[in-house]
Amino acid sequence: MRHARILFIMLCLISGKVFCQDIIWADSVLEYSSQKSSKAFSANQVLGKPSKYPNPGHTTCAWSPEYSDLRSVEFLQVQFKQAVKAKQLVIVENFNVGHIQQVFGFDISGKKYDLYNRNTTSATPNNAGRLFLLEIKNSDINFTSVKVIFDKPETQNTYQIDAIGLSGSTDEIKLPIHEFPDTLHYKAESLGPNVNSGFDEVYPIISPDGKTLYFDRKQHPENIGVKHNDDIWLSTFTNGMWATAINVGAPLNNENHNFLCSISPDGLTALVGSDYNNPIPNEPGVSITQLGDKGWSKPIPIRIKDFVNLNQYNEFTLAADGSTLIMSAETLAGYGLLDLYVSFLQSDGSYSKPLNLGASVNTAGNEMTPFLAADGKTLYFSSTGFPGYGFQDIYFSKRLDNTWKNWSEPVNLGSSVNTPEWEAYYTIDAKGEFAYFSTSNTTGSNLDIFRIPLAPSSKPENIVWLKGMVYDRFSDVAIVGQITYTSVVDSLVYGNANTSNSTGYAVVLPQSDTYRVTIQSPHYYTTDTLLTVNALPGYLEI
Repeated sequence: MRHARILFIMLCLISGKVFCQDIIWADSVLEYSSQKSSKAFSANQVLGKPSKYPNPGHTTCAWSPEYSDLRSVEFLQVQFKQAVKAKQLVIVENFNVGHIQQVFGFDISGKKYDLYNRNTTSATPNNAGRLFLLEIKNSDINFTSVKVIFDKPETQNTYQIDAIGLSGSTDEIKLPIHEFPDTLHYKAESLGPNVNSGFDEVYPIISPDGKTLYFDRKQHPENIGVKHNDDIWLSTFTNGMWATAINVGAPLNNENHNFLCSISPDGLTALVGSDYNNPIPNEPGVSITQLGDKGWSKPIPIRIKDFVNLNQYNEFTLAADGSTLIMSAETLAGYGLLDLYVSFLQSDGSYSKPLNLGASVNTAGNEMTPFLAADGKTLYFSSTGFPGYGFQDIYFSKRLDNTWKNWSEPVNLGSSVNTPEWEAYYTIDAKGEFAYFSTSNTTGSNLDIFRIPLAPSSKPENIVWLKGMVYDRFSDVAIVGQITYTSVVDSLVYGNANTSNSTGYAVVLPQSDTYRVTIQSPHYYTTDTLLTVNALPGYLEI
């Protein structure tokens, strides 16, 4: 029986043009010798596209056998959704490569074909990643499954297989990062010493007008409390530069870990991390506060039904509609480590049981630091579970329907944002002009905040920022009330705002819709009317 010819392609991060022909990736696992767990490192992690390549490295999103003296070899057999007249077999070795002994292919009838036998009896492993390619010459066989035999692991820190695929092409195989085209070549810039310090600065939240930046500064000696835990700081953009940051003080900062998660379109409502009463284990630890004439009010804890988080970290973001909460949390029912969930405001002021956003955005890795843009559809988040440039990269995905479980394939924000270091906490202003994020790609060892103009291809959908006042119809005196914007098309609420008799209200609405506007105020009749927002070529402020 003719053996296939083997080619090895070591890790190669390339710039410029890349090539990738159609590859059918394994769709199901038929059998396996062992796996480290039923989620992270499980046999199912080999299914679908690679999770790390072309930047391979240790990950929870690849199959790893469990070390044992009871087995002399390990194996994995996968099946493909359709039969493939293959010219090439692709095995993505993610970490500690060189353990493949034999490869067998099976046709539709189950007939077995010997595709590869290693010439040496022992492996020559190394920590690099690679594409292990088998070129199948003169083959008219329709393969439906592949079985790979591996060496016994040397240690607990064993090899990893990220993906297995078949290609009907003889063209060179390269697997590029799925990223948006960086045609403008924007460069990220540090916000400078007035914002960044020798301590970690993370979680930047920009006000809707882009003039006030809130962020979390860790372990700074001016933080409140003897442990100098996380405090909220702010800087204002004045005369073309960021002013020296100041600690916002009480009541938003106390001896606990404090950070601002979201701010409403009118800048008067904020979501803040920590439970400001008595922190309770397994509670979400997130609160809401209002900005008035005397400053921010004492935050009131938010309750989320059946909230569970097995991880020491979690983050939250409140949508512009004021009633949709997205969070990161690790649960037994999730896909692995931190996943992204959504919860909805209930009539009693609590939030519904978190709903997992699904496998399109969640992996066995960490999905964290979510930010939902003003359009209510574009989600930016940080992940270790998709191909990227470093250990932790930033991606965006579009919500495809109102189930909140169907999302477009996440797109890497590219090398202008992502580096071989750690990037997370991506947020944008309401106009979609600038993005702010935290990175460890700095001159020191700490995390800093950077800013970059938003490329058109990574922008959210156009919105209208509607601001105004509510008046008594007869006296023309400004009054306090509540405004709700409900879509006539799908009956969903897209905007909620509490009006002020001094600053009015502000809401952000998607364009191309007709809204029923309901206005309520104590001692007044409820008023409603219709408002049509037509699609425009860009952001609109009224």
